[in-house]
Amino acid sequence: MDTTTPSAGVPAEALQRFAPFNRLAPVLSALAGRRALRAGFADGETIVDAPTAPYAYFLLDGQVELCDADGNVELVACDSSRNAVALGEGLDEGVVVRARGAVTCARLARQDLALLARQESPAERVALSPQQVMTAMQAELAAGRLRVPSLPDLAVSVREALQRADCDNRRIAALLSLDPAIAAKVLKLANSPVYRGLSPVRSLPQAIGRIGTRAISELVVCLSLGELFACREAELAGLFESIIGQSVRLGVYAALIAERVSPALRERALVAGLLAQIGALPLLERLAAAEPRPTRAELAAHVRTLVPRLTELVCRHWQLGDDIVLAHRDARDWHRLPSRDAPLAGILVAARYHARLELGADARLPEPHAVPALTLVADPWTPQSGQVLLDDARDRITGMLELVR
Repeated sequence: MDTTTPSAGVPAEALQRFAPFNRLAPVLSALAGRRALRAGFADGETIVDAPTAPYAYFLLDGQVELCDADGNVELVACDSSRNAVALGEGLDEGVVVRARGAVTCARLARQDLALLARQESPAERVALSPQQVMTAMQAELAAGRLRVPSLPDLAVSVREALQRADCDNRRIAALLSLDPAIAAKVLKLANSPVYRGLSPVRSLPQAIGRIGTRAISELVVCLSLGELFACREAELAGLFESIIGQSVRLGVYAALIAERVSPALRERALVAGLLAQIGALPLLERLAAAEPRPTRAELAAHVRTLVPRLTELVCRHWQLGDDIVLAHRDARDWHRLPSRDAPLAGILVAARYHARLELGADARLPEPHAVPALTLVADPWTPQSGQVLLDDARDRITGMLELVR
């Protein structure tokens, strides 16, 4: 049994003995460490039994047995020269890798590993300019070949558990407890102004009951936003921090507007807003390796150009639902009419307007009468009604920012 600790991460130095990590630039090594998770196995448990398994395992501590179909067994220790690649890699079909005693591995999705393996060594790599990175990504998008980040493991585990008939709040709470940081954030979220209740909740099952099981797997992703991008470049890190702030504002405004339109949509609206710029993640990861480093103005221009399409791609890949994908596609159309068939799009348009309104004189906004979605806030919408929404959102934005960073 893989006793993975979701979101724990693995120090980049611990991966340096393995290929392909030992050929990566420092920024990519750090990213690999953030993506990798610790996985523990007890004596005799199977670690790898098929080359097509969705995850690759790298032996960090302990010993493993390589067992072939004829019953032959070879022992490999963590300090062995044989321990330089993913467990099972390059072995004949039918070989099973089992733990000999307690074993600790680093686990990484094979999709992420394949992407890293295609990176050349720093000495050999010819760095692309920011514009070349953009051109390459646009071509990959058009050809349907652009790879996007994997859904965080904890979110996958929660989603899989929710599909079981015997799933309840306690089972979900047990999964969340594997990541104490996320568990604490979920508890704080349930007690935050975003989810005001008559009395505070004191346990994870109660928190999940207040938030709702349908939204919890997506909210796990949202609460991990600050950990999804690891970069030492000040400009890139600062831009991602700014994007998180914008996303939080959009999510809070969307949730408040949904409460007025249809309370049942509140969680979906919150998730749609919080992930409205998740497409910035694959873009900034690629730009981190560009030479020369892009300026802040160039970064902002690249974000405006590609992030909407990348966001749609990521949300489809993460199977967040057609309603959220369509809402992200339509939310940049100020003139879009509110629709009962696709209510999230109108909610996001109105939320986007108020997030920009918060900027004050610097905001470039169309006239209110040209934005039909504002009637979801008040009909007719006035600057005073807009200010009421801004005031209502202030505490919620502060609380949510503390949770996602």
